[in-house]
Amino acid sequence: MNRYLLIVEDCPVDQVWIEQTLRRAHVQNEIISVSTCSQATEFLQRSASAEVSPSFCERPQLILVSSRLVNPQDSDFLSMMRKVPQLRLTPIII
Repeated sequence: MNRYLLIVEDCPVDQVWIEQTLRRAHVQNEIISVSTCSQATEFLQRSASAEVSPSFCERPQLILVSSRLVNPQDSDFLSMMRKVPQLRLTPIII
């Protein structure tokens, strides 16, 4: 089973562009998009505890985060990623 990709992007146009680019590159993973780091944190915490869907693996294959969204107020997102054992090794591209 392919693990999903998580996109954290606040601009809907950029979200669509990223998804289309990944599909044109023949990426077969399911793509999940959220608009904020706090939404990503909530989603990842729920998926790590298997509340989202039994078809999801415990962690995404990759997380793409808009550089506009990573700021001191969102440091909770990055620190959560380091603290949760299932997420610690997940690659993040900012």
